Amino acid sequence: MKRRVVNERGRPIGESHHRAKLSDAQVAELIALREQGHFFRVLAERFNVSETAVKDICSGRRRAQLAAVVAPWEPSRVDAPRWTFGPLQRAWGGP
Repeated sequence: MKRRVVNERGRPIGESHHRAKLSDAQVAELIALREQGHFFRVLAERFNVSETAVKDICSGRRRAQLAAVVAPWEPSRVDAPRWTFGPLQRAWGGP
C-alpha cells in the first residue's frame, strides 16, 4: 500500500495528490535544473508540463507545502467539525 503525504489539514500533497503529474523526485530535479540556468520552456518540454506549471513550481506557488503526516489520514471525532459559519450563522439565525 502506497503512503499518502498530507498537509496539516489532512489533504494529500505532492505526488500523493490524485492530480499530480510529476513525482517528488521530478520536482526536485526540475528545481535543480532551473537553478543551473535552464529556461522554463525547455524544462516544460522535458517534463511534459506547461511552462506556467514550471514557473509556479520554481516560484513556490505550487508544490511548496511541507508534509505534516506521512500515513493514511483518518479523521477522528475531534477533527470532524473544523468549520463554523461565524457571523453569517448568527445573522441568519442558523443552528
